[in-house]
Amino acid sequence: MASSSLRTVEEIFKDYNARRSALVRALTYDVDDFYSQCDPGQFRFFYFFFACLLRKLTGKLR
Repeated sequence: MASSSLRTVEEIFKDYNARRSALVRALTYDVDDFYSQCDPGQFRFFYFFFACLLRKLTGKLR
């Protein structure tokens, strides 16, 4: 998974950017698949997290 060697700033940014893109894709386009893999009892937490993420990405309050 993670190596013990030092990483460059570019490598760290590339990793961060890929993880962020995957999370945004899971919460926007693949939301049905993502939800089906989650515990239905945790839906309220998921909805809260999703609303916060959308607010941060769009800069709007809903």
